[in-house]
Amino acid sequence: MNLQIQQKISHIKDQINEKRKEIQRIENELEYERSQIEQRGIAIIRDLTEIYDDFYGRIESGYIFTNDILENAIAAFRAGFIRYLPEYYAESEVSTRVQQLEPKGANII
Repeated sequence: MNLQIQQKISHIKDQINEKRKEIQRIENELEYERSQIEQRGIAIIRDLTEIYDDFYGRIESGYIFTNDILENAIAAFRAGFIRYLPEYYAESEVSTRVQQLEPKGANII
C-alpha cells in the first residue's frame, strides 16, 4: 500500500512538473508576443509621427505660401486703387480713403 501511495505521489509530482514546464513555455510565448506587439506599436507610432510631421510641414508651407500670395495680391490691388483715386476724387477725399484702406488691408489676412 505504501508503495502505491509513493507511486501516486511520484506520478502527481511528475504531472506538477510537466504543468510547470507548460506554464513556463506559455509565459515565454506570451512574453514573446508582448514584445512583438510592443515593437509593432513602436513602429506604427514612428510611422504615424512621420506622416503627421510631413503633413503638418506641407500644410504650414502651404499656409505661408498662400499668405504670401494673398498679401501680394492685396498690396497690388491697393496700389492700383490708390493710383487711380486722384483721377476721380479731390485730394482730401483721396487722403481719407487711403487712410481707410491701410488698416483694413492689414486685417484681411
